[in-house]
Formats: sequence, structure tokens, C-alpha cells
Amino acid sequence: MNDDDPRLHAMRTEKDDWNPAKKTSFERCAVRQRQRRFQEDLGNNHPMTGWDSNGAAKPEIGVWTHWLNSVTDRVKDVIDIQFLSFIGDDKKRTDTRSKMLIWDLGQNVDRQVRCPRYM
Repeated sequence: MNDDDPRLHAMRTEKDDWNPAKKTSFERCAVRQRQRRFQEDLGNNHPMTGWDSNGAAKPEIGVWTHWLNSVTDRVKDVIDIQFLSFIGDDKKRTDTRSKMLIWDLGQNVDRQVRCPRYM
């Protein structure tokens, strides 16, 4: 599908086609996610998704907001952790907003590909 395909444009703009994520607990996953944030000194920010404890996402411009609001808080946190991991301060940093990477968001952070500095 091309970027200018009208079907793709409709998917990105028709918020009625996307159901908000159900509020689910991710207590067991949260421990692993907090551990990775601590180990890599990532802090508790959510720069990519802009989500808060109520589950509302206010992401950066250009992020597919309707889709983002249709995924669970665990997935939003995985996106932020991955972004923070790759954006680090050293010479090997990679801004994932301008680089194509594929993350399996169905997996927890301990199964995600890490930035090379942490491998």
C-alpha cells in the first residue's frame, strides 16, 4: 500500500474505526519494565507516547494517535522504553523516529532488541 493510498489516509484519520484500549493490569510485566528502566537509567518519562496513568496518550506530532490509543498501557510503555534505550547520550545513539526498526510489541521489554551499547 502506498503512503498516498486513500485507504491508508482513512485509517489514520477516522478515529471512529479505532476502539480505545481496555484498561488492563500489567503488574507482572511492569516489574520487568521498571527493572529495564532502572538498569539502563532511562527514567520514568514517556516521550514518544505521552501517556499518563489514566491511559490517555498525547504523542508527538506525526505519531498515529488513534492506533496508539487503541493499544494497552503495557505496549505504550514498551514503545517508550525502546525509544529511550536507543536515544541514549553516547556516540552509538539512534533516533528511532528517523530510522526503521521493527519491534515485536507483543513481547515484553526483556525480549526486545536492545541498543548495541547494552548488548
